Amino acid sequence: MIIVDKVSKYYGAHCAVSDLSFTIRAGECVGFLGLNGAGKSTTLRLLACLLLPTSGRIRVRDMDVVENPHAWSVASRCAQEALDVGRARGVDLDIPDCDAYVLDYGRAIPDARPSLLLDLLAGRPTEVEWINGSVPREGAKVGVPAPANELVTRLVLAKQAR
Repeated sequence: MIIVDKVSKYYGAHCAVSDLSFTIRAGECVGFLGLNGAGKSTTLRLLACLLLPTSGRIRVRDMDVVENPHAWSVASRCAQEALDVGRARGVDLDIPDCDAYVLDYGRAIPDARPSLLLDLLAGRPTEVEWINGSVPREGAKVGVPAPANELVTRLVLAKQAR
C-alpha cells in the first residue's frame, strides 16, 4: 500500500506538487495523467525516495520514506561519529544536538542529491574514502572508534567495485 498525505514539493518559490493526497492499495494498478509540468515526474521521484517532500508524508508498505528508522540510524550514527572525532581532534564545533543539526540541514536543502550518490548512479568512482573513510582513520589517531563510517565506506566501495 502507498499512502501520500498532503504532500507538497517546492523548488525554491516554484510549487511542483501542491497538497497531494492519495492511496494505492496492494494489487491496484494506477497511472498518472496530466499536462507537462503538472508534477507527475516529481511525484514519482518522491515515491522512489529520490526527492524529499517539502511537506506532508509518504508511506510505502507502511514505511515512512523520510523517517525510515533503519536509514536514519545509520546516517545519525555516522554524523555523531564524525562530530565525536572532530571534537577529539580539537575542532571547535558548535553543534549541541547532532541529530537536530543533520535533520535541519537536510530539510534546508531538500532537493540536494549527494555527490556520492550521483557518482554511484553514474558509475563513477566516489569520494567515500575521503569523506566517511576519513572518520575512522582520524578517529584511530585519537582513540575514537567510528564503526558506522567504516561500514558505510566498505559498503560503498563494494557497490562501486561492481
